Formats: sequence, structure tokens, C-alpha cells
Amino acid sequence: WDLRGQILIGPYWRSYYANTQAVIDVVDSNNMDHLPIIKAELLATLSADELKDAKLFLFENT
Repeated sequence: WDLRGQILIGPYWRSYYANTQAVIDVVDSNNMDHLPIIKAELLATLSADELKDAKLFLFENT
């Protein structure tokens, strides 16, 4: 599921977590102003119990 930037559905993200095997995040490293927001979102996402066994793949898009 592509959820990044979908602010209006942010409260519903957890409904996508069940049976998730991997989280793939692509970060636009040219937009440094958004990095603190992205970090906070990623940490909040990964703290979900449903994702405790999910693999994380983090990519940088330059």
C-alpha cells in the first residue's frame, strides 16, 4: 500500500498493518525539511504491534 503523503487517511493506516511482512519506505533526500516528519511517521508506524516482525526496507531517492 502506498500511504506516504496520504494525510487524510493517516488515522486509518493501522487497518493496513495486519499480515504485513515488510515496510518499504522511499525518502526524498532532496527535501530535508520533511525528514523530521518522515522520521516521526516511520517510528510511529514501526512501533505498532502488528509490524513487530515486519522487515524494513528504507531507500533514499535523490
